[in-house]
Amino acid sequence: MYDSLRCSFINIKKPPKSSKCSICGDAPTISSMNDSGHVSQTCRGPSVVIGPTNGGTAASLSVQPTIPSNLSVSCRDFATIRDSGEPHVLLDVRVPRQFEMCSLEGSLNIPLASLPDELDRVAQLSNGTKPVYCLCRRGIFSVEATRILLEATESRPEICSPKNIRGGLQAWSKEVDTSFPTY
Repeated sequence: MYDSLRCSFINIKKPPKSSKCSICGDAPTISSMNDSGHVSQTCRGPSVVIGPTNGGTAASLSVQPTIPSNLSVSCRDFATIRDSGEPHVLLDVRVPRQFEMCSLEGSLNIPLASLPDELDRVAQLSNGTKPVYCLCRRGIFSVEATRILLEATESRPEICSPKNIRGGLQAWSKEVDTSFPTY
C-alpha cells in the first residue's frame, strides 16, 4: 500500500487461508464494501514498529502522537536558535542506521526505543539549563520523544524544556538546508 500523504509504503503479507476468515472463511461476515466499511471503523490499523537496537526494547506507535503546539518549533526557528549559539541539547531519536546515514552536527543519537532507559543521561546533559530539542526523520517519533521527556520532568527536573522540531529532517532539508540529504 502506498500512503501518498506521508510518501511511504506499507507491505502487507497475505495470511494463509483460514476457515475462520471474515472474508473467505466458512462463514464470512464481510461480503460487501458496506460490511467492510463497518468493520474498518472498529479495527486497528498497522503499527509502526522500531525493532530493538543495542539492547534497547522495541517501540511502537499505532497512531501519530500529539503534543500541545507550544512544545514544537519549526525547523527555521530551531536553525535561528542553533545559529545564535544558545546552549541546547539536540536529541535525534532515529535508529542508529538512519543516524549513520545523515545527521545534524552536534546531535546526540538516542533511539526512541531506548529513550526511557536513557532519561538520566538526558537529564545530565540538559542540567536544568539547556532546552532539549527532539528530532527524527519526519517529526513523528520526535513528538513521542518530547512527550516522554515532558512526563519525565516530573521526576527529573534537570530535563529542561523539551521541544519537538516540527517536520523533522525532511522539513530541515526543504526549509533550512536544501543540500541536506533525504532518504
